Amino acid sequence: MGQDTIAIIGIGEAKLDHYAHYDVKDRDMIAHVLGGDTFVDWERLCQIKENLSLEYVSPGGSILNSLSVLGQMGHHSYMIGYQPYDPDNVYATYTKDYRITPSFYPHNKPGKGNLLVLVDRETKERSFLNADYSGTAKLPELIASKRDIDHLEKAEIILLEGYDWLIPAKRVFQKHVAYHYKQDNQDMLLSLSDISVIKQSGQELYDFIEDHVDILFGNEEEYKKLFNEQHLDNIIKKLEDFSSNKLYIVTASDKGAYAIHQGRSYFTESIPVRQEEIINTNGAGDNFTAAFVNAYLKAGRNKDEALIKQALKAGHEQAALCVRSATTVPGGHQVAA
Repeated sequence: MGQDTIAIIGIGEAKLDHYAHYDVKDRDMIAHVLGGDTFVDWERLCQIKENLSLEYVSPGGSILNSLSVLGQMGHHSYMIGYQPYDPDNVYATYTKDYRITPSFYPHNKPGKGNLLVLVDRETKERSFLNADYSGTAKLPELIASKRDIDHLEKAEIILLEGYDWLIPAKRVFQKHVAYHYKQDNQDMLLSLSDISVIKQSGQELYDFIEDHVDILFGNEEEYKKLFNEQHLDNIIKKLEDFSSNKLYIVTASDKGAYAIHQGRSYFTESIPVRQEEIINTNGAGDNFTAAFVNAYLKAGRNKDEALIKQALKAGHEQAALCVRSATTVPGGHQVAA
């Protein structure tokens, strides 16, 4: 590829994560908030923030996390999504530092892309309040620019996040990209993201995977929901029976990860991390994906068994770094709140 060509395209949600720790005196209030809908409007999110002590803000979102790690590994990437509400212009510095060229589109939703991360100071458990999803059915259509199309048609790999399937306009955009801009010599990678994606998208998502996805990432629970199957061994056998040229990656937390390709499955063990070392599990899957993609591209997108196992091992190593880090991207930026 030419020197100016960007090999990695990400399509996803750009977010600003506002971190607030809470302790015993705040628990009743937090329990009351989380007893209801964790998707709130921007005004409600601001009211909740006023009762907490915010510590820092960090750019986030599943695709952005992966692209940021890939930037640390030396890759220049391109990201397409809606413009997050960012009055302090955090993204301008962040994306430059992580070698991400953003292509963000305007929207009509107050507080778009802002997320409140509530961290229990004692247990380290994290809960999330998201200002994104109320009213997402009315978000404007995404129409790729000429620059977007040029990058999409020349990239080696296009990364998609399942969360976009919860947003009608983003779901349509993913399908449009797959139908019109993806080339035969490219890989399209989809991360299932969450069980809720599969519940809400159903057969439409399954058909999209069958028709357009070359590499499918998901954890054990997401694959169980996708195939309506409760036993991991049966899922692996079903994927082997497909004898497909697709590459299926199934992560099973501390039990390891599987890769299934052309009727064969490969297993790699996870990297042990002591419980007392675990600070943050948020973003571990995004880190795993990034390290896998880095190794996969360096191997020339070769699906040889040894190279796939090497890429899985790299994923485990990066995920182990992530869970030991206070930030979703190890060594990542924090902006004072």
